[in-house]
Amino acid sequence: MKFKYPKLFNSKLFLLGMVIVLGGGIFLQYQRYENQRLLDEEIQNLVNEQNALTQKNLELEQSLKFFATNEHQEKLAKEQLGLQREGEIVVNFPQDLTLQTDADFSLPPESNPAKWWRYLFKSKTQS
Repeated sequence: MKFKYPKLFNSKLFLLGMVIVLGGGIFLQYQRYENQRLLDEEIQNLVNEQNALTQKNLELEQSLKFFATNEHQEKLAKEQLGLQREGEIVVNFPQDLTLQTDADFSLPPESNPAKWWRYLFKSKTQS
């Protein structure tokens, strides 16, 4: 005995309904995939931000430890308040101290005719 499908399965309306249901299912699955991708991207951004904040927090902790040291506080007291220890001699040097070279004491520039005179007449006598 052969199994006979109902006429409903052979109708074009049923086929259209199945295509619509299948298309809707695919559309819903794509929306779910897209939402999951956006969530994963947001999670990754938050993890990156957390790592950056953790790193910055470590740097700030190190800075705080450095600023709390006696050496740093002593340096600040010396530089900003001008304090010094007993028996210590403070020597301040000017900030714009530059060395003068021979180029600073050069001769004034020679005129063009004087340069030609020196080139034409003096160079032959020196060789």
